[in-house]
Amino acid sequence: MVSRERLDLRAALDIGIVGAGTAGNAAAIILQRDGHRVTLYERAPTPGPVGAGLMMQPSGMAVLSLLGLDQPIRESGARIERLRCVTRGGRDVFTLTYGDLSPELHGIGLHRGVLFSTLFDAARASGAKLVTGITIASLANAGRRKVLVADDGTRHGPHDLVVMASGSRSLVSDDEAPVRRALPYPWGALWFVAETDTVAPELFQVLHGTRRMLGILPVAKDLVTVFWSVPVATHEAARETMEQDIIAHHPAAAKYFTPGRNVLFSTYTDVRMPRWDNGPVVYVGDCGHGMSPQLGQGANLALVDAHTLGETLRATADLPSALAAYSARRRGMLHYYQFVTRWLTPFFQSDATWLGPMRDYLMNPLTRIPPVRRLMLQSMAGFRDRQVRCLRRQTTARGLLPSASWRRFQSRVNDQFSSASSHKNEQLVLRSRVALRQHLVAHAKLLASILAQDLEVAGQAEVDRLGDALAR
Repeated sequence: MVSRERLDLRAALDIGIVGAGTAGNAAAIILQRDGHRVTLYERAPTPGPVGAGLMMQPSGMAVLSLLGLDQPIRESGARIERLRCVTRGGRDVFTLTYGDLSPELHGIGLHRGVLFSTLFDAARASGAKLVTGITIASLANAGRRKVLVADDGTRHGPHDLVVMASGSRSLVSDDEAPVRRALPYPWGALWFVAETDTVAPELFQVLHGTRRMLGILPVAKDLVTVFWSVPVATHEAARETMEQDIIAHHPAAAKYFTPGRNVLFSTYTDVRMPRWDNGPVVYVGDCGHGMSPQLGQGANLALVDAHTLGETLRATADLPSALAAYSARRRGMLHYYQFVTRWLTPFFQSDATWLGPMRDYLMNPLTRIPPVRRLMLQSMAGFRDRQVRCLRRQTTARGLLPSASWRRFQSRVNDQFSSASSHKNEQLVLRSRVALRQHLVAHAKLLASILAQDLEVAGQAEVDRLGDALAR
């Protein structure tokens, strides 16, 4: 059993971090700068980025701003002002514009390599010790500390604190860890990076049912990442027909297919844990809460994890209390994003084809209801949490992020509810009605609890009217 002796945090800790991804590098920077002795373990002999382009949301940029690392991201990435989603026939499914939340807010489309290099270089510059080419297989007790055991039997440590940042597919064994369920999603994405002369400031998606989704994300001034949703089981066959399938789906995408492109495949894993601390071990990033990329939050949540861990270690007198405080502070935000991601993913990537027409006909009118639209915008920007809103206020006070109408928006709610647009396909709506009612009833309590957080802004009358609109 792990010793329950309390470790005084007034002294520097010896910290081992497993994994040099976004969460691991950010944690190494923060903890080393705070005066702790950090060793960063990475299994790759030469660490590098893994995965496709990503979205940096205002929440993640707030953390980078506090670390003084936001400028390389802003200079290398592409400004994203909105998320626009249409059907293959051109019908608008929804458009979410950051400017509706605050005129100065925006996302940044980025090649994953830029974020990795920025964080990895800063982690090394901070003085953290880097150990590469080593695969950590398990954790062993050493009194109140933990030893890292590599797959070749070598032992490293002991460490006062171990930060598990080894990704969603982590295989590190710890007999005393909380139950960790990692379920691979049956869908993934083929993707490649393409050059382009013009870049629209938007993440653009083209949908056809739930089995066809094309995404185009600007990741630099002259580059885009093109995503094509495919089942994991048939991705090799889909790779062979990718070009003709995408052009048939969205002919304007033909310009991205140039000779020599390197097509890669990404998969996703849903990771669930009841808490993210156990003795002197804490889980951050995808290792603790991996999810589908539907909301574009993965790297941003990892950065906020690292920031929160640093804050709780500074503010708490002993290690067990600090790690318990970390789990408590992250619980609301992580549970929210995990639930919403699981709820949304089948509408965009699944074999449940009946969800496609429901999405196409209902999401647009729902986004016109002010509390729902505000909820969706806050979720997209990463601000569905008081802790992150406080983080944004910290960066605003330092002049690192604009404030402007963020607070004005929080106190302003439009009383007008736009009526849902008429349905052109009556038969299709009738087939979806029963399924829609079951879906709304199943999530009514969650929606009510989310809206309850905004009662001080929206008022009970607006919530009641929202309930009536959803019921209709």
